[in-house]
Amino acid sequence: MHFSVKFLGILAQHFSYGTNLMTGLKQISIFTDGSCLGNPGPGGYGIVMKYKKHTHELAGGFALTTNNRMEMLAPIVALEALKVPCQVILTSDSQYMRQGITQWIHGWKRNGWVTSTKQAVKNVDLWHVLMPFRSCTKLIGAGLKAMQGILRTNVVMTWHAKLQRKSRLKKTAAISHNKLNLV
Repeated sequence: MHFSVKFLGILAQHFSYGTNLMTGLKQISIFTDGSCLGNPGPGGYGIVMKYKKHTHELAGGFALTTNNRMEMLAPIVALEALKVPCQVILTSDSQYMRQGITQWIHGWKRNGWVTSTKQAVKNVDLWHVLMPFRSCTKLIGAGLKAMQGILRTNVVMTWHAKLQRKSRLKKTAAISHNKLNLV
């Protein structure tokens, strides 16, 4: 997988700021989701990026991929779309992506990118890209049931609308996929 020079430059800027200097940066909310029709099979991802009153949507797809790769690729594409370093609140419903980047990745790296069961870590190329963003990204799970007790009804409805829009984006991307494979 090839990432642009712009993305690698932003990656370096994000990494050099570290967690202590993140408070002065713009805060952007990113909502991501990925899916696959079959696993592997044609798949896609949907992204909704929100900064103040501005909303930007992205979607993409591949002819042959997996669900987990689409779940991981969505935040990568979103972070690549940033033009300047930002404080990112990333919301994902993927337990695999969230636990991988917040918990498992430390052990994987320490153990030479093998799991506790001595299997090679899957999607290691994408984990390498996501790893430096841990310091500038706050991950939030997308479980609506857990959030309903905390949030007012109108906020929950806004959240639900965003999830529905993302779902339409990723389904469209999976069906009208690129002629690329990402397995």
